[in-house]
Amino acid sequence: MRRIRIADIVVTNAKSAAACLYGLPEAPLEDISIVNTQIHLTEDAPSFPVMNAQQPVTLAGLTAEHVRGLHLTDLRIVGARGNRDAARCGIRGNTMSYEKTVWAGEGTLAREQEYNYHWCYERGIITKAWLDVYAATGDRRFYDAAKANVDQYVTADGEILTYEPDKYNLDMICMGRTALRLFKATGEAKYEKACRRLIEQIKGQPTTAEGGFWHKKLYPQQMWLDGIYMACPFLTEFAVIFGEMQWADLAAKQMTLIFDKTRLESGLHAHAWDSARAQKWADPQTGLSPHVWGRAMGWFVMAHADVLAVLPESHPAYARLSLQMKSLLHAVMAARGTDKLWHQVMDRPESAENYAESSCSAMFIYGLAKSKALGLCGAKEEAAARESMDALWAQNVVTAADGYPELTRICKVAGLGGEPYRDGSYGYYVHETVCSGDTKGTAPFLMACCALEV
Repeated sequence: MRRIRIADIVVTNAKSAAACLYGLPEAPLEDISIVNTQIHLTEDAPSFPVMNAQQPVTLAGLTAEHVRGLHLTDLRIVGARGNRDAARCGIRGNTMSYEKTVWAGEGTLAREQEYNYHWCYERGIITKAWLDVYAATGDRRFYDAAKANVDQYVTADGEILTYEPDKYNLDMICMGRTALRLFKATGEAKYEKACRRLIEQIKGQPTTAEGGFWHKKLYPQQMWLDGIYMACPFLTEFAVIFGEMQWADLAAKQMTLIFDKTRLESGLHAHAWDSARAQKWADPQTGLSPHVWGRAMGWFVMAHADVLAVLPESHPAYARLSLQMKSLLHAVMAARGTDKLWHQVMDRPESAENYAESSCSAMFIYGLAKSKALGLCGAKEEAAARESMDALWAQNVVTAADGYPELTRICKVAGLGGEPYRDGSYGYYVHETVCSGDTKGTAPFLMACCALEV
């Protein structure tokens, strides 16, 4: 069966699931479209969908198996519980099932006030995650939330409220990616104007003698892996959208420079490099920080995934960046713990102290899934990503009091230098605050769910 289109309907009092689509391994359903449809579920006891007599389901969303080419546009499912038992009816391989993604995403929407403080990278990554969920599911709530967040700060003339460009902080560039996607979706000039304000910061960003961006004006002569994610995907996306490829060239320069400066024999990368060798945390010979922090490595992997997703293959740096990504993935796979997750300090053995950290685990899952889609890795890496995602849900996700999933074991923050001084030691990283529900974990978690079609 193929080329089935369901459109413009409202379903009420649905019971076991919003929809169950089941093909056969030897004859999958093909090219199924659900458009402009609302399905409202009602409370009921577990029941058995007609086409799946082996699995009881309660208030599930869209579940499917052996479906090739499932297209969802403006599909809204109301009342789905999204529990794990129901979600396991979902789809793998070349099909889509976003039940758990939407359930997790709804939790972030319900807690939206958490993100209401200023133009910052945390807002940048959660709004990107929401747009990823929207792109994957067609659920308009996520698009509307992302747009409302950006519109709090971007005025009609493109001014960005609370943005302080004179701090030359690369973290402030990140949210420009959501503004770019909104420009593509709406054509509204204010989003382009806002992004060009961010480009003005880049034009004046202080650099090392080698041309590498300082992470912030506050951190002179220092390149951090974190900053590569904050700036380089934005620069590349801006370059492609507006045809100003010099910004993609600059992004590639930053990525290759810091790759060469921070790479260790293991293939992992140190958190940061001090070109002046002036910081207490910097090795006097190499300028490197002492350890491999999981989330910094995760930012670096995600930066490569997102840049390579939009950079034309004909670009002179594409081949080099692809090789870098393959090197990163090889090191990431080797560093995966026996629990199938990744740990806070990646160049030290896993232990109760060196815990399985959720944000970096989600970032590596995302990087593996995106790289498989780009043809940069194979079935082995994809299988590892899926296995690690299952482990992340099983070990580090709980159901919060509001009924939504909550990601636990997230390092709240880590950095180098500053006041009080952060020395980058093993003891420093493993004793930083560990929390639940922090955006730096939940956003990449949502992105990874979308990348894996969870």
